[in-house]
Amino acid sequence: GQTPYVFSNTGYGLGVGIFVLMGIAAGASGFMIWRTFLALDSSRFPMVTFGDAFFRLFGSKTRHFINVLQSFQMFMSVAVVQLGQTLILAQLAGSANLCLIVCGIISLVVGMASGYMRALKHLGWFCNASVWINIVSFIIM
Repeated sequence: GQTPYVFSNTGYGLGVGIFVLMGIAAGASGFMIWRTFLALDSSRFPMVTFGDAFFRLFGSKTRHFINVLQSFQMFMSVAVVQLGQTLILAQLAGSANLCLIVCGIISLVVGMASGYMRALKHLGWFCNASVWINIVSFIIM
């Protein structure tokens, strides 16, 4: 999504350099995480989260610290998506003059409803309702 913006502001040379540098950094950090998990994982003590690796290397306080940081990262990721969807909805509203907070609440409710519908345990009910809605709409038409 942001690649054209980066290239328009930095040019092709610097833009390619930035992407190559970030690719090398991502590859190196992925390799380090992979090697850490290979060295510390076992059938008796499986590695489930990043906190487990830090627990084995540095102790339980570090595990809790890493788990809190990961929770904060998840929260911020959801916040960025929520803000983006809110701004999109506010732009789509156009001349309706909806308050940004109202757009945020609408976006939040739609996101929660779609997350609820994605849960597999509720899929049977949703599919059954879809079939009945189609049958009723066919009879009415």
